[in-house]
Amino acid sequence: MSRLARYTAIVVLFAAGLGLLAVYALNIDYSAPGDTEVRDAAAAGGFGTVCIVGALLLVSGRLRSATRSFRFPPVWLGVVALVLAALAGVAAAHWDWLPLAEPFIAVVALAGLFSAIARLVTRWPGAQSLQRRDIALATVWGMFAATGIALVLQLAFAILAVLAVLGGLALVDTSLASSLIDRLSGTGGLDDLGSDLLQTLTVAVGVSAMYAIVAPLTEEFTKLLGVIFVQRSKVTTGYSAFVTGACVGLGFSVVETLGYALAAGTAWPWLLLVRAPVAFIHVTASALAGYGWHRQRTTGGFRIVPYLIAAVLVHGAWNGLTVSAMLISASLEDPNNPPVGAILGVLLIVALLATVLTGCIAWTILAARKLGREANLSIQQRLQEPRQALDISSIRLERSEVRGITT
Repeated sequence: MSRLARYTAIVVLFAAGLGLLAVYALNIDYSAPGDTEVRDAAAAGGFGTVCIVGALLLVSGRLRSATRSFRFPPVWLGVVALVLAALAGVAAAHWDWLPLAEPFIAVVALAGLFSAIARLVTRWPGAQSLQRRDIALATVWGMFAATGIALVLQLAFAILAVLAVLGGLALVDTSLASSLIDRLSGTGGLDDLGSDLLQTLTVAVGVSAMYAIVAPLTEEFTKLLGVIFVQRSKVTTGYSAFVTGACVGLGFSVVETLGYALAAGTAWPWLLLVRAPVAFIHVTASALAGYGWHRQRTTGGFRIVPYLIAAVLVHGAWNGLTVSAMLISASLEDPNNPPVGAILGVLLIVALLATVLTGCIAWTILAARKLGREANLSIQQRLQEPRQALDISSIRLERSEVRGITT
């Protein structure tokens, strides 16, 4: 990353963070902490704090110590910070501390989550080859660049899909398109349509495609760009590419989780705790793609393709199962008395989600362990090569031979 680009990013993030924090400070109504406007202000404060953190990470990349390896705190410390912050969030929501405390407590909780998972993938001996600068840059890319680019791509796809539907209806019958536009633009919009809209086959397929195909494709593509951007001019190991991908995924997950949490009202601490393990979905997928890029870079060909496909499939499986549960819930006529088939379907989906998540956690930890030890062995071999090349006895023999020849 060039000096100009880095300084520009730092200034932009600081300015955005200070602006959002100003919005937060000027729009808080301490007398009505539960109002929607107050929650919107709290969300602005949370994202403003994240922008400041991102700018500080970029600043840390310019320090003299930025080329040294970085050691995260123990896993238990990150987990404790996450749980205690979530409990503090429950207290804040219960006793109406929300306008002052919620966004900052949420950021502390997510910092604990980031630290715990980052420690799990960097606790192996090969981590000495990692640089603080690369970890900071990968995290910032995941937090801002990957989320921003992916959001733009997804919005573009959604707009094109809606235009395609309206165009198809207009070709069949102009009144159908006009009727749909009137219903969507009426009071309440999609809220009035509710489950009726989700029960239509076209909308259900569109929502499923958006969550299970478009979102994984765009997000894994933008996260892979972060790995390439950070490691493009370096002599990488499989472990460094793996950890870079994991940090990009962690940065992405932190911002995504913060958005979901601050939009969940007073239940945000519980949502944050439930979604905390889901960070491994992003970590696993982006680490897979990052390692695949390293394989292609070192061996040539199209080695990245199966790894990128695996990353998209992992992410798509999680999103697809989640949206399936949403569609089943939306199809219930009486949520208080669901049919047996719907209950069994939801239980099966929960079991599959648990299987996918457990597999991601296990694979990430085991792969980090294997690649970390391989990287450490490679470093030790490179350190021993000069000693092996310098054979002192042979040098002495050559000198004696020279003396014999000269005498």
